[in-house]
Amino acid sequence: MERFIDSSACRPDSDRVSAHDTMDFMHLILLGGAESAGFARDLAELLDEGDELSLVFNTARDMWAHGLKRSPDADYLLTALGKDAPRIPTYSVADDLAGLGAEPSWFRPSDQDIALQLVRTELMQAGFSLTDVTAALVARRGIATRLLPMTDDRVEQHVVTDGPDGSRAIHIEEFLARHADQPVKDVVLVADDWKASGEALEAIETADVIIFGPASLSLTLMSLLRTPGLVEAIAASVAPVVDVRTADTAPESLTAHARDVELLFDLAVRAEPHAAAVLSTARGLV
Repeated sequence: MERFIDSSACRPDSDRVSAHDTMDFMHLILLGGAESAGFARDLAELLDEGDELSLVFNTARDMWAHGLKRSPDADYLLTALGKDAPRIPTYSVADDLAGLGAEPSWFRPSDQDIALQLVRTELMQAGFSLTDVTAALVARRGIATRLLPMTDDRVEQHVVTDGPDGSRAIHIEEFLARHADQPVKDVVLVADDWKASGEALEAIETADVIIFGPASLSLTLMSLLRTPGLVEAIAASVAPVVDVRTADTAPESLTAHARDVELLFDLAVRAEPHAAAVLSTARGLV
């Protein structure tokens, strides 16, 4: 446990400066999630020495299950961007849980994801924020890209369905696993009190270019852009915005409920979702 708590990765970096101040390097901010992993990896490989890429990821699909903090976007990014080649996932623990009749029965994490969730939960219960825990996991996976949760507060995306038993609100993960064919009345974010993390806001403030996607508007970007403080920070930034969104991968029943955030993309520069093309566009805008 000590080796995690004592790690410098658990402490915020106070020496970060903006390329607006030094003009020696470029700081790119990518807003996305699990779908952005391949693009982020390709983009990071093309950056010059001294350039920096930060990825602010969606946490509204997070949930607690079997006593563990699950963060689907973070779990996928930590696996896909790690220096070690991803292993074929195994499901021994999930199979044993199913055999014991554990709920939720639709939840089937891989053994590799459970390992991440165990460490994440232990560190959070020791008092570390989700941002600090993610930084520690990033360091141990040897990931060059800085991964930042959009918030350190608990917030969940719920879908209000109109099924045979009437209307009810269910977590987005359960909806995708079991109820994606049901009509959707509304999509809401459930939280007591939440706001964008200080680290995410600082990253946007020091960014030279802000990139949207590639990610699902309904499953990822909608939650990011509804995070209190995040849109205001983007609007206040002098950094140009590049839109590399791809087709929305969410069930069609969800897509109509994300239209209210589409206006935020009107002033963005559109670019094809290819790392080389986006980097060329970014360098031309700085």
